[in-house]
Amino acid sequence: MRLNRGVPKELAEIELSERQSCLVRKGDMSLVGFRDRRHVYVLTTKLPANFIEKTVYHKGGHETYYLKPKHIHHYNESMGDVDAVDQALEPYNCARKSYTWFKKLGLHIIHRMLLNANVFYNIYK
Repeated sequence: MRLNRGVPKELAEIELSERQSCLVRKGDMSLVGFRDRRHVYVLTTKLPANFIEKTVYHKGGHETYYLKPKHIHHYNESMGDVDAVDQALEPYNCARKSYTWFKKLGLHIIHRMLLNANVFYNIYK
């Protein structure tokens, strides 16, 4: 989420140091800010405000522990699947400017069906 998309000013003005997080909650929605390499903001209603202990291994054999918000960890885990599907479908993308929206949608659905059939074939062969 970008800062100009309605992030509260209190959260946007906080300067987070590396591997630091902050949380704003309103009702059942929570907005989590986290900085690892760059600032990341996630708006969610799904997960409670929990943290996961992560380990960073450095040269020389010593380790550093830090707390990572569960929202960010869950997003990073599930995002790889979406990227893999997009990567598999990209070489066969047939979306053209000249097609109407329903033709593009139909071709996209057919491509997804072919990808799913390929996945099932590879699992059960």
